[in-house]
Amino acid sequence: MQLYTGARGGFMGMVIMVAVLTGINLAQGEELVTLTMQERMGLARAGELVTTGVPLPQGVVRDADELSLTDSKGKPLPAEIRPIVNWPDGSLKWVHLYFPASCSASGKATVRLVRRKAPRVKSNLAVIDSPDAITVVTGPLKFVVKKQGFNLIDAAWIDEGGGGQFDAVHQVIAPHDRGAMVKVEGQTYAARNDSDVKVAVEESGPMHVVIKASGAHKDASGQKMLDFVARIYAYNNSPIVKVVYTFIKAQGDRSESIPLEALHLELPTTIKSGSVLFGAQDRLKAAKLARGQEAFVYASDSDTVAYGGALSGAEKGKSTKPDRIGWADISTGSKGLAAGVRWFWQMYPKSVEVTGEGLVILGLYPDRHEGSELIYTGVARTHYMQLVFHNASDGFLASKFAALQQPLLAFAPPRWYCRDTKAFGLLTEADASLYQEEHLATAKHYDGVLDAHYQTFTELMDGRTRGGSSNDDYGLLEWGDNFHYTKTKRDGSRMYEWNGNYYGYDHMMCMQFCRTGKLGYFDHFETHALHVADVHTVHWDPKERKGISNFW
Repeated sequence: MQLYTGARGGFMGMVIMVAVLTGINLAQGEELVTLTMQERMGLARAGELVTTGVPLPQGVVRDADELSLTDSKGKPLPAEIRPIVNWPDGSLKWVHLYFPASCSASGKATVRLVRRKAPRVKSNLAVIDSPDAITVVTGPLKFVVKKQGFNLIDAAWIDEGGGGQFDAVHQVIAPHDRGAMVKVEGQTYAARNDSDVKVAVEESGPMHVVIKASGAHKDASGQKMLDFVARIYAYNNSPIVKVVYTFIKAQGDRSESIPLEALHLELPTTIKSGSVLFGAQDRLKAAKLARGQEAFVYASDSDTVAYGGALSGAEKGKSTKPDRIGWADISTGSKGLAAGVRWFWQMYPKSVEVTGEGLVILGLYPDRHEGSELIYTGVARTHYMQLVFHNASDGFLASKFAALQQPLLAFAPPRWYCRDTKAFGLLTEADASLYQEEHLATAKHYDGVLDAHYQTFTELMDGRTRGGSSNDDYGLLEWGDNFHYTKTKRDGSRMYEWNGNYYGYDHMMCMQFCRTGKLGYFDHFETHALHVADVHTVHWDPKERKGISNFW
């Protein structure tokens, strides 16, 4: 056994490795690994599209066409398997899987990755890439993304009956002039005003398609304020569209910040005076909207979530940890559109708003919020959203938005990530039987230290007092970081410092998840790694003139 320890600032990080060599020789048709999904929100999932990455041992698989996915009984499943990374010898090291899965409330489900040529997926997913627009048909859903005047989704139709009736009766979104809009110092800048926007199909396969748009929010004169990268995901036989939207401050001097007053994604529907339904932790909130009315849910801080307009009531944030809020639906008897934002109160301020005129607003920084957020040069922030198109009143919307807040994750057992594949190097799972007696106490101490740090960070997310100031770890630019200290400057003002994950906290959480299989470690890894990718990566430097980071 080898033990590496590193200390900095009194914080210890350790990686335990053993030189245990395993050889895997699989015949055609044999199982490689079983992947397990665990439902953690108490809501049954049906046909949820799961995306996951799976490592493979060196020298075992040369082509993704050698692989297929089955259910727990060996029945083939429709799946897209994409090669991502190779070992030095050319064999596959990582693949991405896209497949539909179902799971009972608070239950588990498994699938098997096998070395067997997969049957051809019967896909209804079609992509038409024309000079002016990209049109996607998933089966029940058709939508259009414009290449000029980018406004997210310019038009959309839903026909869940499978008849392909994409006519005026089934149209949910008609061509419009809304989309993504930013407000700074009273001036509005819109993505649709960028004549240099680039819109293209980034990925396309039998189970999913990704459309990428990159450009800037501009006013009518062409003056830009915050760049953006938007990705729109659609799936075979699915009425669901996912949107990942990143803003990047790629303007101004290094020391220049702008006061962000609003950032909205707005979609006008064809549904007027419709019924609205809002996510809530217990009983859903419903109302009927007439023209001139509105309904909304608004998180003004990490523990204050209010329903307003035609709705009333409130939810608590960090004190109760609600995970079923942050989405709303507007519908008639024949068609509807639901929209929601992930990490709704954690990345406050946020809102989801619906008007009697059929306008759906995702307030990533709501205009109704008092005050502004200083956005400094080179920083980015990404938001994750979901749209659900439907025909009749959908009784499973809460379950579908559970897939946004806490998606099903398909994981291999720790041994597969460690000794079987060595995808992360010489890493050994946290199994006492694997360690020699003279090293067992050290291994147990290591796991105890990591468990203690994880528990401490989990508790301190809700608030700590350092340097005479109290803060929690929630907010637009704070979520995924840890409050570190407060300094009083010479002029009497206060400067707040954050850890920035510079101890490699996200990496440690990932490795410990791989060793233990504990999902809490993965949760910390995900939020902290995404924060590093956005807030602690310099995406633009005016003096180096390198443009936006290649990360994007």
